[in-house]
Amino acid sequence: MIEQNPQSQDDGAITDYQSSGEAGQRVRARERANDDDSAEATTPDETYRNREWLHAEYVGNERPITEIASQLDVSPSTIQNWLDRHDIETRDQSVSRSDGDIEKLQNESWLETQYVERESSICEIGAELNVSASTVSNWLDRHGIEMRTQSESQTDGDISLLQDRSWLQEHYIEQQLSAPEVADKAGVSKSAVYTWLDQHGIETRSMSEAKADGDTEPLQDPEWLREQYHDGEQSTYDIAAECGVTRPTVCNWMRRHGIQFRDQTDGDVEQLLDGEWLREQYCEQDRPTTAIADELGLDHRTVRKYMDKHGIDRKYRGKHHHMWKGGGVEYYGPSWPQQRAKTLRRDDFECQNCGIGRDDHYEKFDLDLNVHHVQPFRTFDSAAIANQLDNLVTLCHSCHLKIERTNEVSEQ
Repeated sequence: MIEQNPQSQDDGAITDYQSSGEAGQRVRARERANDDDSAEATTPDETYRNREWLHAEYVGNERPITEIASQLDVSPSTIQNWLDRHDIETRDQSVSRSDGDIEKLQNESWLETQYVERESSICEIGAELNVSASTVSNWLDRHGIEMRTQSESQTDGDISLLQDRSWLQEHYIEQQLSAPEVADKAGVSKSAVYTWLDQHGIETRSMSEAKADGDTEPLQDPEWLREQYHDGEQSTYDIAAECGVTRPTVCNWMRRHGIQFRDQTDGDVEQLLDGEWLREQYCEQDRPTTAIADELGLDHRTVRKYMDKHGIDRKYRGKHHHMWKGGGVEYYGPSWPQQRAKTLRRDDFECQNCGIGRDDHYEKFDLDLNVHHVQPFRTFDSAAIANQLDNLVTLCHSCHLKIERTNEVSEQ
């Protein structure tokens, strides 16, 4: 169990300056000058002085230096200096390139502009920000930005993604994507995927084991796909379910065939003017923007635009969340999305109590799996410590509610 309510370490214990002598006087003079300067300027968040907090953020949550610095409004060198003062071992750049400019990747609008409008490749974006191609790919996934297929952009054929064993295993084994779907994500051929699966010693699924790979043959027929989407007014979710494939696969084939997605003028944009209806769909029913957009025959960005107009928070939602208060849930800190994703991957996308998997959970509850704080979030002074992986566990909707109700009764 994680220790709660950590006490900040006394600054005097952090650095043992000499109390006498010329060298000590020079140090104290510099400290006084720095204090005077900081009094005139806006004082930054000095949470980094707390060793336990900084250790939890940098080591426990694996956040890059630049990301921590950005959060606290200080320079990366300041964080580096305090890591040294706290004797926290820093990651070598060859081990982790994630200390690049992550902040830009977190900006959905910026990333969409670079990748969609300017058609920069994954490698080009990674090189610009000094991060790996797989990091860029993960943020595209996180923002729901569809990746181009090989036929749409040969420059995006990124073999380095396949060379990254963890990336390939995550997509092929953990997310259960088919080899063609992995190929589409990396912008390479299917044979290249199988080659690298073999190189990494990742066991491939047989035809009998891989029925989840679905039937892409209908999708290869542009007339059939156009008829289903436009004439039959089926959503991409409906078509994906009919073919036994994922929604991104349907979207990729639509792009290959040049089939236009419904835009704002094609669908029922008037429904989005009703803020209460939209809030109910997104917050109470926990429906993703893509599902709402498909129902109304709109692009998901149109839905997001109206959510922003109505002041609906797009980060955290769901009346089924144990902290739901009728319009939002408590903020779990900047590291929460990353820690939630890491927990789901660690737990193989299965409830650790009853064993139900992610796909079955969606089908049964129309919700994603829950990530639960073993020791309640509200009992911690620091979100970073509350969100450490050993305090998080994946649970299904039913098991989560049972545990939360038990906790509520025990606290009464």
